[in-house]
Amino acid sequence: TVNASALIYYKKVWSLSTEYEYFVTGTINGQIAPVNFHILDVKLQRTFFKNELTIYAKVKDLLNQNTGVDRSYYGNTFTEDRNQRLQRYFMLGVSWDFKNKK
Repeated sequence: TVNASALIYYKKVWSLSTEYEYFVTGTINGQIAPVNFHILDVKLQRTFFKNELTIYAKVKDLLNQNTGVDRSYYGNTFTEDRNQRLQRYFMLGVSWDFKNKK
């Protein structure tokens, strides 16, 4: 697994953040194909009222490649389980930071 993230600010109130993950599994005995996929998340947000209110739009798994693969070995036995995962989705959100005011 390889991870990378970046955050860019524009005029102190706008920010764009990304997170990237690359998953790699190798071949097994030259018979079972490798499973490689990329996951890219992107978030755009705007803050208001001295950073107390934040409104954001987020896209999870922008490339729509999220796959659940679990491989296990025991002695000379190999098991691979594949399951469905929530793939690309969009989210709008609001958060309020309650600052301690006197």
